[in-house]
Amino acid sequence: MTEKPLGLRPGSVVRLKSGGPAMTISRIVKSLATDGFTLKNAPALADGQKLAAVITLPDGFEANVDAKVAWVRPELQLAGLKFTVLPPDVEERIARAVEGLQTTP
Repeated sequence: MTEKPLGLRPGSVVRLKSGGPAMTISRIVKSLATDGFTLKNAPALADGQKLAAVITLPDGFEANVDAKVAWVRPELQLAGLKFTVLPPDVEERIARAVEGLQTTP
């Protein structure tokens, strides 16, 4: 089930790992949904690019995910990523985080 993406609290970050020798960057997660997330101040990513990411959820849990770039808006420095395969425990943690964000004022 896909929920409407919601803004995360300041400081929620994602570490991206892509390409060959250990390119790791940190970026702010603008929104999170059960099927993906949006990055703020996104680096130059190519549509369709696959990468591994570690998303720090609001409760501090670090969710290791694989994702694929679904869209990019370089003029706004935004990128949308869709989760590919999520382990069931990570999928549940993300769903709880999205649900919790919906009830947070």
